[in-house]
Amino acid sequence: MGFREIREIEKQGGKTGGRGGWRPLEKARYYWLLLKRMHGDPAVLARGVALGTFVGITPTIPLHTITIVCLSPLLRASPFAAIVASLIVSNPLTIPLEYFASWKIGTMITGFTIPWTEVNALLHQVEHTDIWNACLLILHKSVKLMEAMITGGVVLALPAATGAYFVSLHFYRRHLTNQEEAAQDTHGTKEE
Repeated sequence: MGFREIREIEKQGGKTGGRGGWRPLEKARYYWLLLKRMHGDPAVLARGVALGTFVGITPTIPLHTITIVCLSPLLRASPFAAIVASLIVSNPLTIPLEYFASWKIGTMITGFTIPWTEVNALLHQVEHTDIWNACLLILHKSVKLMEAMITGGVVLALPAATGAYFVSLHFYRRHLTNQEEAAQDTHGTKEE
């Protein structure tokens, strides 16, 4: 997928009729179109979607893109598919639920007693600072909190990433087959 195709999708998905603000359904459609129009090896694209889903669900927001860029070559995954997938699963509607579930699961597994009010206060502080200060604040506040949240996030993200891999692998294989059939039909029509 090239920049020309991305601009075309932006033109299609970016029509808000003059309305401002965040439009979740339009954003979801835009990201869906990006994923749908990606070309390449279905397994590489599927690994990208799985990686993005995994990283997007984990409570590591200031480091999502950096993590994806570092892990994509190691996993032979599409970094572009991973970034788009992370944007789909990590958005203003899902982040509070993912963080709450990560906290709940993480405290149950680790046995740490960390009140949600402490987590919520930390998230509010992190939200209003830059990435460097956010990382320092999280490290300073509580290693136990980080351990519980990341443990819960990994437990929450593993099944979602596994499901995303198989669903997207099936989708991209089917998409590739459809493209090959369309190319054969077009080629066969030209020969006649």
